[in-house]
Amino acid sequence: MARKLGATIVWEPSQSVTHVVSEICTGYYARWAMQQNKLLVHPEWVFAASRLWRRPPEHEFVPKVAKTYREW
Repeated sequence: MARKLGATIVWEPSQSVTHVVSEICTGYYARWAMQQNKLLVHPEWVFAASRLWRRPPEHEFVPKVAKTYREW
């Protein structure tokens, strides 16, 4: 779905990454996004973009903090 909206999907973080999609904000890639000041969004953000056919505000789709949070 993200590709149909114009996204390029990568499996390794790099400076070309603009958004990281994650359900929780404590995973490796989510932490990387926060450290690199990348936009971190919940997967629902992609679905909303598809429904609305426009880019929704990222701040409305922030991933949740995991209940089993551990110090990084």
